[in-house]
Amino acid sequence: MRESIVQGQLDYQKQIELLKTKRKFSQAKMIFFQFFSIAILMLLELAFSSADSDIQIKLIAILGLVIITYILTSSYSAIKRIDGYMIFMVLSFFFMFGEQELVLLGIKMDNMWIYQGYLRHDTIYSLGFFTLYTYLLMHLGYSLTLHRRVNIIYIPDKDSDISSRKQLMKAGIVISLVVLYPTVRILIQNIILNMTMGYGERIYGTVQSGEIGTDTIMGILASLMIPALLAMFIGGQDSKWPWIPIAVYCGLYMFSGSRINVFCMLCGILYAHFLVHSKLSKRKFLTVLLVGFSIATLFSFVSHWRNNIDSSNKEIMSQLVENNPVFEIVKEMGFTSCATGAVLQHCPSDKPHLYGQSYLCGLIYILPNAITGNYYVKTPEVDSEFKDFITPHSGIGSSFIAEGYYNFGWFSLILFLFYGYLIGVFCNKLERSVNRCDFPKIFIYIGIFCIFILYVRSDTRTFFRYLVWDYVPIYLFCKLISSRKVRRTVR
Repeated sequence: MRESIVQGQLDYQKQIELLKTKRKFSQAKMIFFQFFSIAILMLLELAFSSADSDIQIKLIAILGLVIITYILTSSYSAIKRIDGYMIFMVLSFFFMFGEQELVLLGIKMDNMWIYQGYLRHDTIYSLGFFTLYTYLLMHLGYSLTLHRRVNIIYIPDKDSDISSRKQLMKAGIVISLVVLYPTVRILIQNIILNMTMGYGERIYGTVQSGEIGTDTIMGILASLMIPALLAMFIGGQDSKWPWIPIAVYCGLYMFSGSRINVFCMLCGILYAHFLVHSKLSKRKFLTVLLVGFSIATLFSFVSHWRNNIDSSNKEIMSQLVENNPVFEIVKEMGFTSCATGAVLQHCPSDKPHLYGQSYLCGLIYILPNAITGNYYVKTPEVDSEFKDFITPHSGIGSSFIAEGYYNFGWFSLILFLFYGYLIGVFCNKLERSVNRCDFPKIFIYIGIFCIFILYVRSDTRTFFRYLVWDYVPIYLFCKLISSRKVRRTVR
């Protein structure tokens, strides 16, 4: 019996070593292909630099499809599963190449930025290639972590694992009850303001600095609701009831005219579900696509509703039928590349580089504004500094690519190599936590995932504040519950 166990352990070690060898080989191939692809891109950029603008846009769209397909297939073949990096890259692709892909398909919709003259044709061309270089360098950084990746083993619940889940769920329930009043109050006030003043005035008017601003005590408490819901979901395993508060919150939040936080939370829930609770089968994948289409339609409705607050629901639905909701949401997502292009076109000629100031701001923003003298508000950022080059009426958003270029120009490509490496390290640590059934750590890593998903269309200045102020308190509270239980057991 003992000999068979020892033999089994040896066979397992051999399989692990064989898997590591295969991954190192895959890693070497991926690294070589990255450098080869960058060289090909440079040649293509030179070859088509004088081509017609329509041909340039279609070339970028084709190259974008080829590179994102390569990134996804090479990543999946190396680790045999979907991870946070792949999800992030897919979302970034739609935000950065959405309208270019519509042009490639021959779909022309109203108010597509690519036809509005916001950017010069040479800027659109440079933007496309800069983004492609970014993707390849991020993938190079990610590839450097593949040899350390682990196989996810779904270990049956033991007493300690069940206890870890329950503690996380208990922490989520307690925190959600504590922040329930400020959350509901702010959501209802936002709904009223959105219906009376309009979404743009609510976001960019004086309301932000008033009683319901995100930096007030009420706003700080309300920001804990999404992490609390996430903790309940991860700790709940197969429980259905956490979906009730999640659905109510999502409904109220979107009725207030906003969508991005709900989108990030749903991405985190989906990732956690297939990572911790259930494997992703073909049937479940089709279900995810169907649900995704439904959410895309709902998001399109919210966008039309908040921009046409005086129109009836029937008129808004009529517009949605005329404009395919999927194409509509792709077009809207694709506007992020316009904001990024504005940075490439006007920095440093009209706006100087920040040379890391926005990243320093992210670290300083961890501290209360009263201590820093509102340093966060005083720091230049893409949305406020470049929106007047596009439209004076609303914000234009940002992206991690726009922020990188605003800080360091073309040298930011080195930074994106580091980004890819960090995301690979993060995915590895998350998967190790899953193997160990360490649910508080799973929660904190899924929280990090929800935060960095936001940066496909925003800058990273808020990353550390969101992590430290929103997710760490629940993690520490969960650990406190665990330590008190251990003390009782010892006694």
